[in-house]
Amino acid sequence: LEFRRVLFRSQTKQLLKKKQSKPQGINKEKLDNRQRFLETVSESLVQDLQGDVPESRKGAGRWTLNNVAIRQFSDYVHGRGPTLPIHDISDEDVDHVLNSMYHSLGNKDVFDKIVGRIAHKGAVSSTRTTPARARAVLHSFLQCAGRSVVSGNQLRFSSAQLDHRIPVSLGGEDIPDNWVWMEGRYNQFKNNLTGEALRDRISREMRLSPDERKQRD
Repeated sequence: LEFRRVLFRSQTKQLLKKKQSKPQGINKEKLDNRQRFLETVSESLVQDLQGDVPESRKGAGRWTLNNVAIRQFSDYVHGRGPTLPIHDISDEDVDHVLNSMYHSLGNKDVFDKIVGRIAHKGAVSSTRTTPARARAVLHSFLQCAGRSVVSGNQLRFSSAQLDHRIPVSLGGEDIPDNWVWMEGRYNQFKNNLTGEALRDRISREMRLSPDERKQRD
C-alpha cells in the first residue's frame, strides 16, 4: 500500500510538471503580426487611394532608367532579381482588409470608388474591372506584401504598376498567375516585350551613355 502511495505521488508530480503544448498551426505572435500587417495595408490603401494622389515625378523623363536601374532590371530579366516573401493570403484576409477600409472611410460611395480603382489596376479592358477582379488584385498585392519584383522595394499602390509577365497582346491572360508588381518606370520600359527582344533592348540601353540617354529623352 505504501509503495502505491509513493508511486501515485511520483506520477502526480510528473503530471503537474507537464505543460500543455500549443496546438499546431496556431502561433499567437504570428497571428498578431498577420493582423498588424493586414491593418497596415488597409490603412495605407485608404490614405493612398483617397482622391487623386499625385506621384512624386511627372513630365518628361518620368520613366527614364539610369544606369543603376538598367542593371537592376537586367538582373530581374535574367533571373537574378530579389527573392520576395510570398505570403499565404486567404479570402478571409482579403475580407479583413476590405472591411477595415470600409469602416475607416465610413462612406459607401467613396469605398466603392476605391474598390473600382483597385479593380482597374493593370486592367486590359474596362469590362473586366469587376469586384471579383478587385479582390484578385488586392490578393496579389498582399501576397508579395506590396514589394517590387524588380527592386524588392515597398511600393505605393497608386504608383505601382501591375505587369503581365506574358503580355495579353502576345497571348498572356489577365489572371493572377500572370501578374507581377513593379515600379512604373520598369513596366513602361518593358512595354510588350519579352524574351530575346526585351534582352536586346536592355543591351542597347546599357550601351548608351548618360548624356546620350538624356538627349534622347
